[in-house]
Amino acid sequence: SNFACFFDIDGVITKGSNCITVAKPAIQTLIQFIVPMVVVLNTCMLESDKAKRLSAVLGVTFHPEQVVLAQTQMRTLTDFHNKHVLVSEQGQAEDIARMYRF
Repeated sequence: SNFACFFDIDGVITKGSNCITVAKPAIQTLIQFIVPMVVVLNTCMLESDKAKRLSAVLGVTFHPEQVVLAQTQMRTLTDFHNKHVLVSEQGQAEDIARMYRF
């Protein structure tokens, strides 16, 4: 493919834990045509958990590498490892911070 798709999932593809009706066949068609895809969300959970949930809801396979979450940019903050860092978020914030070695 000579293009890729970058989707904001919340409210565009899914609403809560449900898929928006026309979104499911659209995503399935993109997958069928092997269009590279990344999804972005403002949630705090593990990328692997969100990939599993999206896969179940949309009926296609999403990989954790295709999921960009609110905390994903923490991966780039390696200069702050071994320092005091305040992490403020709902959900699995502590587990996620530890996963990124904070």
